[in-house]
Amino acid sequence: MPFDPNSTRGMYVRLLPDAYVRLLIPQENWTGTIEAVRQSEMGNRAEYLFHLDERFKIQEEDVYVFEEEVEQCDRRTDAEFAAMYRTAGHSS
Repeated sequence: MPFDPNSTRGMYVRLLPDAYVRLLIPQENWTGTIEAVRQSEMGNRAEYLFHLDERFKIQEEDVYVFEEEVEQCDRRTDAEFAAMYRTAGHSS
């Protein structure tokens, strides 16, 4: 979905679609991408649609989060995912 800058007029938007982020709320180890940005019903705050990285063995519905609930980070490598699953005792 292409980003429409008019959809966020009057809001401070720090993250754009395709930004790779880590959740700071449960589940803290989850990473994924920002898929969309919308204006919150609570005023001029931005809400970001978080999409869990597809390399996680479990898939969840996309969820809207606020800026303080995520932080931008480097995209995890396949090797990092494999190590994470080995550490957790799962087969890859």
